[in-house]
Order: sequence, then C-alpha cells, then structure tokens
Amino acid sequence: MVLELIDSNECIWKQGLINDTFLQSDAVNILQILLAQEAHEDFLVWGEERSGEFSVCSAYKLLQKNLEDPTAYALQTRSSVFYKLLWNLDLPGKIKITIWKISWNYLPTLANLKFKKLVTTSCCPRCASAEESMGHLFRRCPTTVEVWSELNYLHFLNIQGMEFEEWLTWAIWKDRNRRVHDRKIITGKDTSNFVSKYMEELKGLEENICTKRREDVSWKAPPSSVIKINFDSAFDGRRFRSVSGMVARDARGTVLFTRTSFHERVVSAFAAEALACQLAVSTGFDKGWIRVIIKRDSLTTVKKCKPLKLDKSQIGVFIRNIQQMKSNFQEISFNLVPRPTNELAHALATKMLKGGKSVYLEGKAFSFMDPRTTVGRSREPD
Repeated sequence: MVLELIDSNECIWKQGLINDTFLQSDAVNILQILLAQEAHEDFLVWGEERSGEFSVCSAYKLLQKNLEDPTAYALQTRSSVFYKLLWNLDLPGKIKITIWKISWNYLPTLANLKFKKLVTTSCCPRCASAEESMGHLFRRCPTTVEVWSELNYLHFLNIQGMEFEEWLTWAIWKDRNRRVHDRKIITGKDTSNFVSKYMEELKGLEENICTKRREDVSWKAPPSSVIKINFDSAFDGRRFRSVSGMVARDARGTVLFTRTSFHERVVSAFAAEALACQLAVSTGFDKGWIRVIIKRDSLTTVKKCKPLKLDKSQIGVFIRNIQQMKSNFQEISFNLVPRPTNELAHALATKMLKGGKSVYLEGKAFSFMDPRTTVGRSREPD
C-alpha cells in the first residue's frame, strides 16, 4: 500500500524502501510527490490545469491534442501562440478585442454585412472606389494609405514599444465608424495626429507612474509588535533543488534573523516558492511570534495563502500546511511587494543556491549583504 511507503511520524517518504522497490526513474518521480504534514481525505484533481480544477478551456485543449488531423492541430498551435502574444500586449482591452475581431474577420465591414444580406451595397464609405473588405479598409484605401505614411513620423517621436500598428489599426476602424455613423470626414493625417497625441499622453502617464513606484520601493516598517518576514526562493531546474531565503525584521527595521534552507527533489519553481512560504510561516511559529506579516514578490503564492478553500494545484500540499498553521497566530497576513523591497531575501536565495547550504543567523545578516540595506528606513506602516 502507498501508506507503507510513508513515514507517518516524519511525514516523509521512506527513501530507502522506495529505491529498493521501484526502478530508479519511478523512484525519482515518487520522491518528488509532495506530502502534507497531516493526513487528509483523497480528492479528485483535473490534471490538465495547474489549478487542479476542471475548465472547459483545458478540456478543449485536450481534445485538440487528440485530433487525427495533425495539420489542424498545427494550425491551432500557431493560433494559440498568436493570441497569447496578443492578450499579453500592454494595450487597452478595446484595442486587443478589435485586433482579435480582425484576425477572425468578425468586424462588420460593409463587405461582411452584404455577405450576410444585411446591406445592399459594400462600396467603401471613405473613398467609394472599391468594396470595403478587410484588406481594403486597413491597407488599400487612400485614407488608410495616408495614415500608414505617418508611421515614420511616429517613430521620429521616439515612442517605440507601444505597438504602433495595433493603435493605428484601432484608430482607423474608430474613424471609419465616425464617418459612417456620425458623417464626420476625417483625413489620414488627422487619424495619425490623434494616435501620436494619445500615445504621448499615455507615455507621460506611464513615466509618472514609474517615478512614483520608484519613490515607494523602499522597505516599509511594520506596525509596533508586528514582525515582518520577507522570503524568496531560487530554483535549479536541472537538479530539481531549491533554496529558500528569508529575513525577519521588527518595527524598527532591525534584522532579527536571516535564514537559508536547502531543499532536494523540488519539482518546479512554483513549488519552490510555496515551500519557501511554508518555511517562513513555520519559522515565525517556532519563534513564538503571534503577529506576523509575510511578504513575497510572487502574486500566485500570496493569493493562494489567503483563502481557506481547498487548493488542488501542484502546491496544494504546502498551501494546506500553511492554512493549518495560520490558526497558531493571533494575526498573520500575506502581502505582495515589489522586487526591490524584497532584495535581501532574493539575494540570500540566489547566492546560497550555488553552495547548497542551509544557514541560520540570529540577530544579524550575512556578510555579503550591503550593511546599508539590512536596516529598513523609518516609514509609515504599510
């Protein structure tokens, strides 16, 4: 039975028994399976989603893999790459949705409307020289040609990296609709000027936001009597091992301890983060602290630690252990922080991954740390 392969007292696999019983490749996979600190009932997990929860999207992807026609699957793969890039663009949703509609020929151009017998004419409303197809609207129409000719001017304004073509495509469709519905005549130069001005405003807004973020990236002291533990992890995917790094400081910014912990048979960077979070919580409990703030620059792990519902993902074991330990604290919270404010924990994890050591220092930091950053600035509690 599987139970016979587990040391119930230590909640670990019986490594010797597993290595003697199974092939080496199988033994490695078994030893990488995570174990909870306390026994629990089994539950079903959907293996095609990282969350462990069934979704129609994952079922659709699974069916696509089983298509008999490899060409159809290859086409689907190429499309998925395109749409992944599209949805990850730093653009407003209205522009991305417009591009998505164009990719499927879903825009209500007059050619499409005539095909569906909703209009009687498909002549371009801007130039009246050809049918308003997708190719004519966005490439061949004289008004559009004038818009694209301004593209070099936009580059001259030094606003690279803001997806010119997507912005211009959206603007062309927007101004075309104003021509059709509002009877407003808009030249190609007007459209280009609108886009350049709009993008410049966004660029200025983005610079202001970045400046404000840079001003707020310093470490912030916790409230009085609360301990803040910053943690991070470093993962070696070739050897399936990781190092957890953490720094605990009080309301004055004084370092209470620094710690690194080396772990073998870690299946992923995802698991390494959750393991580091579990170690941070357990360390706070072992210290007898009752009011703790746990900080990390990974949104996924932080979000999973907050709810009390069953987590079926790969790191569900760690999340379950963390949820069980939360009841030992009078107050505990999990918060996301920018990477610069988590630099000490990050430096610990990455530095010690090469050496593969577990080290604990009471009341001080490691020698390689910048002494100017081991004591936080005196700021308002966050």
